[in-house]
This record gives sequence, C-alpha cells and structure tokens, in this order.
Amino acid sequence: MLAYFPYLYENELIYSVFARYYNHTGNPSKKLNIRRKELIPGKSWTISPHLPTSLNSLAKQLHIFLYPSVDDWIKRNTMYYYYTNFFSKVIKKKVWDIMLNGGNVNIKSLMGSRVYPTLENQYFRYCPSCIVNDYERYGETYWRLNHQIPGVFICEKHETYLLNSSVVCKYTNSQYLEAASIENCPITKECVNFSDKTKNHLKQIAQESFFLANEEYEFEDLYQIYRSLLMQKGYIDNNGLINRYILYRDFLEFYGEELLVLMNSTIEDSARCWLIKMIRTYYNSFHPIRHLLLIIFLGKSVKQLPKHNKKLITPFGEGPYICLNKAAEHYGESVIRSMKIKKFKGQIKGIFECECGFSYSKLVPDHIGDEKDYWKIERYGNVWINKVYEYKYVKKLSVPEISRRLDVSVGKIYYCLKLDVHYEEKQEELKQLNRKKYLKLKEKHPDFLISHFKKVNQNLINWLYKHDRDWLMNNKPNIKRKHNNVYREVNWLEKDQEYLNRVKKIADDLYGLEPPVRVTKNRVAKELGLKGFSGYEEKTPITLGYLNDRAEDIEAFRLRRIKFVIKKLLEGGEVLSKTKIKERANVPKLYFVNKDLQEELNGLKEKYSL
Repeated sequence: MLAYFPYLYENELIYSVFARYYNHTGNPSKKLNIRRKELIPGKSWTISPHLPTSLNSLAKQLHIFLYPSVDDWIKRNTMYYYYTNFFSKVIKKKVWDIMLNGGNVNIKSLMGSRVYPTLENQYFRYCPSCIVNDYERYGETYWRLNHQIPGVFICEKHETYLLNSSVVCKYTNSQYLEAASIENCPITKECVNFSDKTKNHLKQIAQESFFLANEEYEFEDLYQIYRSLLMQKGYIDNNGLINRYILYRDFLEFYGEELLVLMNSTIEDSARCWLIKMIRTYYNSFHPIRHLLLIIFLGKSVKQLPKHNKKLITPFGEGPYICLNKAAEHYGESVIRSMKIKKFKGQIKGIFECECGFSYSKLVPDHIGDEKDYWKIERYGNVWINKVYEYKYVKKLSVPEISRRLDVSVGKIYYCLKLDVHYEEKQEELKQLNRKKYLKLKEKHPDFLISHFKKVNQNLINWLYKHDRDWLMNNKPNIKRKHNNVYREVNWLEKDQEYLNRVKKIADDLYGLEPPVRVTKNRVAKELGLKGFSGYEEKTPITLGYLNDRAEDIEAFRLRRIKFVIKKLLEGGEVLSKTKIKERANVPKLYFVNKDLQEELNGLKEKYSL
C-alpha cells in the first residue's frame, strides 16, 4: 500500500503525475520498473504518455487518497477521446478495456499502424508562461495534456507558441519517467516565425483539437458526412465523382504549403493521397489531425458534425427551405421540407416543392449563395393561380400591375387567365362593358375622331383595338372634315409661353411616373398633341430651351432607373446585388461615359456596398 501519492493537477497527463510521484519520493532513477512492486505487485508495468494501460490496478492502490475514479482518469487525463473519437463504438470499447485492465493486444494495432506515425511530437512541449504560473502557485510544474496533442503549437490560455522541452516523448509504453521542471523546460523566448495565415490556422486547429481531446463525439457515418459536405461545396458531382484538381487547388490555397508541411499532411494529385482516401474509403484509419484539417476546410467544427448523423446533407444546405410564392402568406418563410435532387445537363438540380403547390429549382453551383435566388419556377400551384384571379376579377387590377406584384412576366399572367374555365365568359362580359363605355363616349363627343377619344380614355381605346378591333372600325365616328383655307395668324410669343407652361407640367408628370419613363422631346411633344418640335426652333425658343435642359439622355435615364430599382428592392427587404440591379433596371452594365453620372453611380455603389 502506498503511503503517499500526489494529487492530479488540472489537465495533467497520468504520465506526469507518476513522474512527479517518483520525484517527490526521492527515487534515484527515472526507470519506472525499479519501484513497480509498489504500484502493481507481481506485475511488470510500463506507461504511455498518451494511452496508458492497466489503470484499474493502479486505481486500487490510490483509493485511500480519495483519487478520482479510473473513468475520470481516462476521460480527463489521457488522450483517449482524441485518438478514438473518429473510430467506431467497437474500437472505442476495446481501447477502453485495454486502458482499464491491460491485455496482450497492442492499442496501436487496434487503431491502425499509420495513425501514430503521421504526426508525432519528438519532445514534450510546454508554455513558458504556464511554467512561471505553476511555480508561483504550486512550487512545481507538470506536463499538460493539451500541450502534448499532436498538431497543437499554441497555448490556448496565453496564445503563445509552445516550445520543445529536452524530454523525449515516446508514444509507445515507456519504462522511463521524467517530470517537467525548470531545468528541462527553461523560460526562454524562442523566435518562431510563421506567417499570419499559418498562425490563424494553428489557433483554429488548437481549438478543434481541445474540443476533440476533452469530449466524446459519435459520428455514425463520417464517410458519408464528408462526401455530402463536399457535394454541397461542389467538389463531388451527382454521380459521386470527385473533382480532384479543384479540390487540391482549393485545399492548398486554403491552408498553404507551410502549414501542411508542419502537419505532415501535404497533398499530391494522386489517388493515393490521404485526402482522396479519406473520402473514397470507409475503413482506412487516419490520424485525427487529418480529420480536423478536412473538417475545418469544409467550414465545420467537430462540435457540429454529430448533428449531421443520419441526416441528408444536400448541396443546397439543410432544410427547411424558404417558399418563394409571392401569392402565399408564408412567402419568404422556411416551410419547405421536401427537396428532390436530379441531374440536369451535367449539373445538380434541386427541386423545392411547397405544400401550397408552388415549386422552384436551383442549380449547383449557380444558385447556392442567395436563399431567394433560383433557376426557374417549376410549378405555380392553385394558391398562386387563385391570387391572380383575385387581383384581376375582385380587385380589378391591370395585368401589368398583377405582373409587378407577383414578379412574373405579363405574358405569364395572360396565359394564366386563359386557363380559367370561365375566361371566355369573363372576356365577353368585359367586351360588352367596354363597348357601352365607347358608345357613351361617342354620344358625349359627337364631333370627336377615334384619335380624340384616345386622349380622353386611352386604355379603353387600346383595349378595343386589341380585343374588339372589327367592332371598333364598324362603329368609328362618321365625320367628314370640312377643310377651309382661311389662314389664321398665330401669336407665337403667346403660343411659346402657353407651350412652356404645359410642357413644365407634362415634364413633372413624366418624371413622377413609376416605373420611370424616359423624358424626351418627342415624348413631351406627343403629350402636348404635337408630332414633334421640328420646325419650331425659331417659333418657340423658350419652350425648346426649357426642354433641352429637362430632357434626359439614355445614361441619365438609366441612372434614374437604377435608383428606382434600389429603392424598390430595399422596400421589399431584398438583398442588393449588382446582377439583380442590372436585370431589374434593364441596363447592360454599371458604368457611364458621363463623368458626373459615373461619380453619382460610384456614390451609390459605395453607399450600398455594391
């Protein structure tokens, strides 16, 4: 029975506490088996820094010191979790049993002979700041578990680089123990020069390594999780083929050669590359650092992976997905739970179908970024169609207005209306109604021609021209114009002032229209009742001078349309993007030759981060 045994410090390796025990008891040699009978009578016992064995027998000798349970030892003071988290439950159980009771089976052989050699620390590592703190607090120091994890180069507490001690770290069972001390862990400032990119990755790797080493995770189908996430990123197509070139290029660009060499995980364009083997085979064992490199590259954390167990991960992310049916009350809400994957011309196509009957599709990788971005509408559904009928026949909205509200083409609305079984009846009713309106107009203005009626009610005349032309021609006014050759002298000074007043109002009205229309001389002349201003240069100089200032060229009109589209997108709560603005504003590019207009456009780009 032992008379004394030191207490475990926080995050201390079991190897370290036994090394301190021999120091405290004045053992003249660092060879463990000299005093093995004190620990496990009748047995020859050795210890590994990472995965020690026969801990049950040791725990029996220490129960009088109110030591933590042997289960707590394994979980908190060994690298059991770090090395077994990526293995099956069967392997975990076997390793656990050997660590508890020992045995003839080598732990290394259970986990694969290539796991350990991938990345090994030649020496125990330490943080100088931690050493100073330990001596101030305890009068000694110890080997921390987190500092000995392969691939960890940074102390999580002080965010400084770890240094190599002079004590050799053997991964296999060792008969020699050496405690950490100021002699083998000198307080020096070693100059470590890594790039900022590498240092940032080292911090992330250290954090993920601590998660892995201090908590148990269960990954039921890690192989499938990796492949699904790679498919989501576009590295695996719908046939399961890996785009090796793109994957190698992006992986190397993400980490850089410096870090991959440091982790002994460089890659090459070969089927034997460890990265390809990890996503092509089920059974090969790999060092945890390589799992972490792939997980971080995929934008995930070991804490996030377990939630993907038994879940379908698609290139379009996890559901539920938003409904894009503008006719539904749940527009923009994540209510779609059904999603089908199909192949379309070598691309992956996802079809999203809502319970309201509306469905749309996306393509990989064209429509991955924006939730509201889609390739095409597959089906509109009854909710959408009924909304069209409501707008048309109940609210009496025009087809262009319905098109604007539902964000579809005018042609689509007309096509939808023709599908209505009562469409012909409703068209006939509308035809009779418009005929009555025309006849009343004709009765009210017996001296008007059709061109005059058009100025009074343009929509009515346009509708009759399009849908009832023969009837309109048969009922046009039968008026014979009397031509008189009496010359009337015109006071052009007064006429110029009259035109100016009318032109100002017309221009203001045109600039106030939504959506915007281009304000030109010809358009103003048309509203004024003239064919144009050609020949009026000397007769109406004031009016034409005003028009020259108010009329806009094509670039000025495009800028006004861009402002209008930005305003509407913001009102609708949509994300601003250059592509969306160009499409909605119908402009070929966001560039103007006019420097003043370009400066104003640049101001918009800067304001809205375009």
